[in-house]
Amino acid sequence: MKKRKKSLEERSYTVGDRVMLGISTLILVLFFIAIMYPLIYATISSFTKGVLPLNLMPKQFTLEGYKACFNYPLLWSGFANSILYTCLGTVIALVVTICCAYPLSIKGLPGSGFMLFICMFTMYFDGGLIPTFLWIKQAGLYNTMWAVILPSALSIYNMLVMRTYFSNSIPHDLKEAADLDGANEITYLLRIVIPLSGPVIAVIALYYASALWNSYFNAMMYLLDLDKMPLANILRNLLITSQNAGSSAATDSMTAAAMEERQDVMKYCVMVIATVPMMVLYPFIQKFFVKGVMIGAVKG
Repeated sequence: MKKRKKSLEERSYTVGDRVMLGISTLILVLFFIAIMYPLIYATISSFTKGVLPLNLMPKQFTLEGYKACFNYPLLWSGFANSILYTCLGTVIALVVTICCAYPLSIKGLPGSGFMLFICMFTMYFDGGLIPTFLWIKQAGLYNTMWAVILPSALSIYNMLVMRTYFSNSIPHDLKEAADLDGANEITYLLRIVIPLSGPVIAVIALYYASALWNSYFNAMMYLLDLDKMPLANILRNLLITSQNAGSSAATDSMTAAAMEERQDVMKYCVMVIATVPMMVLYPFIQKFFVKGVMIGAVKG
């Protein structure tokens, strides 16, 4: 019986289907190699002296790059700051996004079309760098952690994805039942909408967390104290300091070559250190990722 079912399933694929599946599989494999090869290359290079060959066979194992990175005194404060900015910023961004997306998802809400237009307008036009800098300074946020967190508190794209989920995936009958039971909008949002929106909230949280973890421009523009800098800026300063020290200390060709080799190793170590936390976080949210992406594929 099982063999008969298997043969029927195999017969359902035509020659054209098999060719298309083969081409699709080949394209996906090529994409996988194109994505994974640089990551593997950077990881192995961070433990290798000299230039790593394309065949990924290391010449000599070394931990000098990681020792130099972890002995840098500001690295740990950068880690702590990045964790704080990422966690707090993600929570604030989710609250702001939900508070913006839910009202816009209500059908027949007066002014919702105009507010949606205003939100989408900001996706293409903004005030520019200088007005934003002046606003940050006049608001008293300059050289504080809020200058890193608050400007990134709302992504219009993420808001549209969440609005689409609220509109298309939450049954309207639940709203009518909640109204009959006397629930107001806040009760309906907190007790019904948010518990049913786990997949999209998890995906949007990953988007915000990844953006905040890798963000460096806001900190570079609005922070002065090094002990407030996130990890990305600390690692950037570490590379610049290492390059300047190498150029000033290199008195002969051998010393210059050794310093250049150490800088190359440190460059890859910095990449690995900055990438690992997000790679560790991703598997826990992967089961929600596909569903969340498909939800945002069509925006209504």
